[in-house]
Amino acid sequence: MINKVFIFLIFLSNLLFISKDIQALKITEVNSVSGVKAYLFEDKKNPIVSVSFQFSGGASSDPIDKMGLSKMASLLLDEGAGNFSSFDFQSRLENNGIRLNFNSTLDSFSGNLTTITENIDEAIKLLSLAITSPRFDKEPILRVKKQIETSIIVEEESPRYFANKKIYELIYPDHPYGRSRNGTLETLENISKVDLTNYVKTRFSKDNLIVGVSGNISPEQLSSLLDKVFGNLPNNTLSNSVVSTISPKYFGTVVESKKFPQSVIIASSPGVSRDDKDWYVALVANHILGGGSFTARLMQEIREKKGLAYSVGSSLVPYKYSNLLYTSLGTKNESVAESIKILRQEWEKFQKEGTSDEELKLAKDYITGSWPLRFTSSQSIASILVSVQYNNLGINYLSDRNEIINSINVQQVNDIVKKIFDVKKLSFLIVGMPVGISP
Repeated sequence: MINKVFIFLIFLSNLLFISKDIQALKITEVNSVSGVKAYLFEDKKNPIVSVSFQFSGGASSDPIDKMGLSKMASLLLDEGAGNFSSFDFQSRLENNGIRLNFNSTLDSFSGNLTTITENIDEAIKLLSLAITSPRFDKEPILRVKKQIETSIIVEEESPRYFANKKIYELIYPDHPYGRSRNGTLETLENISKVDLTNYVKTRFSKDNLIVGVSGNISPEQLSSLLDKVFGNLPNNTLSNSVVSTISPKYFGTVVESKKFPQSVIIASSPGVSRDDKDWYVALVANHILGGGSFTARLMQEIREKKGLAYSVGSSLVPYKYSNLLYTSLGTKNESVAESIKILRQEWEKFQKEGTSDEELKLAKDYITGSWPLRFTSSQSIASILVSVQYNNLGINYLSDRNEIINSINVQQVNDIVKKIFDVKKLSFLIVGMPVGISP
């Protein structure tokens, strides 16, 4: 078994890495011989290296009769690869203190690797095998299918999960975004080893790849690593899946009657694209209304003053093919009507009256002050570097971001509020047994 000192070292470094001076994070662009590009933050303090990567085309690209394909692939890549069975592969990860995981979202398929430098050769060997030569043996496939099927059944009884699944069906009907990322009991049965193998062969390619790396590794070492891990991938994606652009549909108010002790309320409306010139203004505006801090208006009015909900918040959700403004809260069935009334009132008030200098300062202070807290580990930095590239933010984004936030003024916020916080475009889904509101 791996030396416990190394395990403790990884744990400790992940807890203590918080850079108060983001400008100290110098980012270098590294290009390998085979044409793979990565952003690197070189950190010599600890013997740890983290690699994050992402391929475009997640669950939204799954065939309609094989929903859950991306999810299954993400759970099976580390269940055996090359000459290593599932047990052998997992044992090598554990014995060398290597953390490797994969994930599928609506728009992407991603992976994360963290290792101590002493075991980096073994780590990149296993990662390379996982993305180029996964085995997809029968036993792991059956086990993972059962795992997802159980999750689907259990989550149907979760108010939050059910509400989130239903809202996407309502706002994105007849679109891949409205389908289940986990698939269904029926579509999972349609997924075979051939489907999984083709998924890897057609989705994983260099032109479809983004890489971020953080830790104790030089640009020269990273260039070699990139070729060893990704160098054998095809240059171009073979996937022919096409996802159309869509705006969230307005559906009024829908009640899904479920015998839950509380009701879950989700409000949806069109949001703002991540590459919109007003993205940061919208981010600040949303924080003022419902961004999650206790100074947000929705939190003040619905939780602090009325005590109707423990938590309430709104967020901008930018997807590749759609943009969503999402607000959610949970409340007693008897309090649903009042909660929705207050939420509507706050939206209308915000659009008519806008914000103030004091509110804007509080929002900017929170957003800029909490920014360093995202850089809590080598792994978190590597993931952020992937996001920076995915959104085409530029190599200086980490140091420039707070300056952009601080430059925003009241007039800019009030202008964007009038544009996107339109209560007439607000749809409501209620899941539970609300009193006084009919299905």
